[in-house]
Amino acid sequence: MPNWIQKLFLLKLIPQQPKRIGAKELLEKFTRHGYTTTLRSIQRDLGNVARVLPELANDGNKDAYGWYWKADAPLLQFPAMDPAMALAFQLSEQYLRPQLPAAVLAPLEPYFKAAAKVLATADVESYRQWPDKVRFLPKGQTLKSPAIDQEIFHRIQDALFNGRQFTASYQPLEREPAEHLFNPLGLVYRGNVIYLVATRLDIQEPRHFALHRFRSVDVLESAVAMPEGFHLDEHIRAG
Repeated sequence: MPNWIQKLFLLKLIPQQPKRIGAKELLEKFTRHGYTTTLRSIQRDLGNVARVLPELANDGNKDAYGWYWKADAPLLQFPAMDPAMALAFQLSEQYLRPQLPAAVLAPLEPYFKAAAKVLATADVESYRQWPDKVRFLPKGQTLKSPAIDQEIFHRIQDALFNGRQFTASYQPLEREPAEHLFNPLGLVYRGNVIYLVATRLDIQEPRHFALHRFRSVDVLESAVAMPEGFHLDEHIRAG
């Protein structure tokens, strides 16, 4: 197999900052994919590429370097992203960003940035103009979305994504905030309001809690206690 193919495969295995990977782990991945190489060869190739591409860096660990692409490194793709793919990524970012947890969004950020650059220089104006020609509106009267603290939003998403309980201060309408233990079960986007479907330590039946009414959130290590037979779609159909 040509050596340049192995070099391309090597570059694809290296993660974006803050993640990193060592030469030994890279060698194991090479072996699993049927490539024949040596640890010394991988170390040499990494050093050579880093001298040409400063976006490739290591953490300076004297025992075993951890290699990574810098957070602001441009996306390397083979084949390169075309305008149609870039448009799909831009629309996905616009409409899916509020629904995806930070853990999922982080590795997509380089693709979103690359898509913006591709569209900005696209030869065909239709691709650049399309995002200005379409809108998704909720059913019913269009109201201003209630403000949601983004840090609180991300913590709730993270707890739901990882199946963790959390304690939170929640303020019902016209009442004072109170601390509760929550079991997050799902998120429901209804018009301009986002609701958490959850049980609480004091409420065993799943209820809806408006995200803009959470005042603080602390994610715990304890796993969610899932109600027996719970299904989000059935819960929504039941009203």
